[in-house]
This record gives sequence, structure tokens and C-alpha cells, in this order.
Amino acid sequence: MNHIDDVSKVKVCITRIDAGDVTSMLSGYFTLNGERIRFKGIAFGRIGGQNIYVKISKNAESALRNIGYDPEDILVVIERKIVEGEFEIRIEESKKRKRDYGNNK
Repeated sequence: MNHIDDVSKVKVCITRIDAGDVTSMLSGYFTLNGERIRFKGIAFGRIGGQNIYVKISKNAESALRNIGYDPEDILVVIERKIVEGEFEIRIEESKKRKRDYGNNK
């Protein structure tokens, strides 16, 4: 397995955030070596700062292994980038939300 020496190769984009008082659910994707891999996660914390837990599907884990990376190493990079604010936000409005907003006149 390759160790990711250059974390700048990993680009993180968050596409959905459901914010709560203490925890927030989020989803998005990251790119690495031309692969776009979706993730889901939870952000939480107050005492001791922010914490992030991110998970990917078994198929995504296999895809990472196929291009020579240890999925756990990559998830640590993703979590750190989110905590440090190194990501883009591209909120994708769902069809349901568009429909709901259209009815609130």
C-alpha cells in the first residue's frame, strides 16, 4: 500500500450539512488520483474542540486499495482536512427541498 505523502493530492468537497446544536451530519466526496469517492460523516464537539468521523462504503474502500492506498490512512487525511477547514462547500439542493421551498409562498 502507498502511504499518502502529499496530502494536497486529496481534495474534499462537502455537499450536504444537517446542522444541530452539538452534532452535524455531513456528506460529500473527495478526489484522489482522478477517483471521486463519496463519504458520510458526523461532526461533533465542544469541549476539546471539533471532532469528525467519516466513513465510506466497502466498494470505495476496495477502489482505494486498487489504486494502492490504505483506506484508513485516507480517512484520517479527510477528517483532518475537515477539522482544519481545508474543503469546499457545494451544497446540492435536493428535489424534495426545491419542491418544499416552492410551496412556502
